[in-house]
Amino acid sequence: MVDDMLTGTRSAAYGGVTTVIAYVWGPAGEPFAQAIGAFKEEAADKALTDFGIHCGLRPEIGLLRGIPKVLDQGVYSFKFQM
Repeated sequence: MVDDMLTGTRSAAYGGVTTVIAYVWGPAGEPFAQAIGAFKEEAADKALTDFGIHCGLRPEIGLLRGIPKVLDQGVYSFKFQM
């Protein structure tokens, strides 16, 4: 990622954007909920605008079973790539 949540949301705010949506792709093998949790923790301290999360999914069947935990974290948008 070129920007972190501080520089990315600062740039968005200067342009009049009040909410950004970040793609969150954790490392291979990391549960999606863990990646989302780590991102939210970091973003909470840096974001200057509101933000949403678009969860990136990998075709790892064991990880896909963790989608309900991501939903519990308030993430309802997903991208799946083969």
